[in-house]
Amino acid sequence: MFKTILLSVALDREDSEHALLARDTAQALVKGTGAALHVLTVHSYEAPALNHLNAEEEEKYAAMFTEQTREEVESALKDFIEPLSKAGIQVHTEISLGNPKKVILETLEKVAADTLVIGSHSSHNLLNVALGSTAHYLCKHAPCPVILASPSEAT
Repeated sequence: MFKTILLSVALDREDSEHALLARDTAQALVKGTGAALHVLTVHSYEAPALNHLNAEEEEKYAAMFTEQTREEVESALKDFIEPLSKAGIQVHTEISLGNPKKVILETLEKVAADTLVIGSHSSHNLLNVALGSTAHYLCKHAPCPVILASPSEAT
């Protein structure tokens, strides 16, 4: 049975319906198995280029932008996991920077997850229409079963 589940969500996407369905799926799995739950969201904090600023001002702005974005992500993640906490589920959270595909694989290993739950998004090209590029990649490269959560109707 499942011992450790990693739920990876993209909280910065417009189609949060996928993330909510993935959360509900992970919740059902945890309730049914007693597994530990880790929730991961991966973001990039690249500040917009401001060519009119000198290097020192641009660095200060980038630091301020990074901190503000981090606070927003932390708040969004806290709101996202609130229903899980209310359901009595202990949740370990992580916010990471970088390429989602790479970070998710690294986190699977780090937390010794035996299952990955992700939302699946329709995206870039015909090969990825059904799954989304990240989901497609993870289905092929994850060292554990991947459970895809996708609303039945495209949004």
